[in-house]
Amino acid sequence: MDAQTPSTKTPVGRLEDCGAYRRLVIERDLDHGATDVWEALTRPDELQAWIGTWWGTPGAGQTVMFQMTAEGESTEPVEALVEECLPVESLRVTFASDRVVWRVGVELAPQGSARTHLRFVMRVHDDEVVSDIGPGWEYYLDRLAAALAGEAMPAWEDYYPAQCAYYGALEPIEVHEPFVPAAHGPGPEHLPGEPGSRRTA
Repeated sequence: MDAQTPSTKTPVGRLEDCGAYRRLVIERDLDHGATDVWEALTRPDELQAWIGTWWGTPGAGQTVMFQMTAEGESTEPVEALVEECLPVESLRVTFASDRVVWRVGVELAPQGSARTHLRFVMRVHDDEVVSDIGPGWEYYLDRLAAALAGEAMPAWEDYYPAQCAYYGALEPIEVHEPFVPAAHGPGPEHLPGEPGSRRTA
């Protein structure tokens, strides 16, 4: 698939202007309860099914190591500071390596007992990179949905470079809701999703 070939996936992300910085926002409606989605985001084994894994001492205010495992080849682990961890509600993490710092957040809103609205947010320092990172996060969020459903993973070619033009052409939308993490959430004894922490929906 080349850049002119239409994608079979429809990109839905938007770029928001918060004044001092901008943020990429991508949302999904998932046919799974919030607890199941939360565990897919936080349990190392379930996380590995769609993006990567982590190890260390978890909890709000803690730094763990994260390694991407879905790229088809080994990648170097990076430090991940858990800025906020509110069980089955929100998770905000800052990833830092010697090359880049990524500040991302995920918020979950239950839609009844069997559906969840997911809002992914990433702080953007350079608009030019949106055309690259937008398709990538669309891809990984669809991998999350596929992992939850036990379905085959989507094809990378349906996202990159197929969605680059969409993201490269995004015009920022002015908003008045800055993406500033709250004080560390009520740090649980372990990150929700670790063995022994399963909650009922």
